[in-house]
Amino acid sequence: GIIRFGLPILQYSKSSGINDSTIQDWCQQIFDDNNGSDERIVFASSYLLKQLSKVSTVQKQLEAKSTNVIWGITFNRIETVFGVLNIRRHPILNYAGNYMFNGIVLDIANIGRSTLEVMNTTKLDLDKTGQRRADAYRLSESWLLRVVNKNTHAIIKGV
Repeated sequence: GIIRFGLPILQYSKSSGINDSTIQDWCQQIFDDNNGSDERIVFASSYLLKQLSKVSTVQKQLEAKSTNVIWGITFNRIETVFGVLNIRRHPILNYAGNYMFNGIVLDIANIGRSTLEVMNTTKLDLDKTGQRRADAYRLSESWLLRVVNKNTHAIIKGV
């Protein structure tokens, strides 16, 4: 769903690949003049990750095994002059049709949560319905992600 928010697009050519200049241009667009944080999360398809790993500056940092553990998930840490990219392969992008060449850049500080229905508890009377003699409760809550300051996020797209 977050892909449909009209985020800025960072493009690369699938035929010629990605180079150092492309990475620097992307990072300037990702980090400059948008009031975002100094670190971003990048979820990449396998194809995009392969293309990124061919870039010399990225390759050196991957070989150095510079990682960051965020939410119990290990990300590859890529430091640039503009900021830090924490990159992780996201397998769902490989199976999402047109997204198999793409990635998404997120500034977690600018992702919010909008609550539609607050957490509530309902007691279920399973004994009365003849299902079992036990106390049971249903917990329910509805919420959605909210993109704040959309210029701090981006879609990386292979064309």
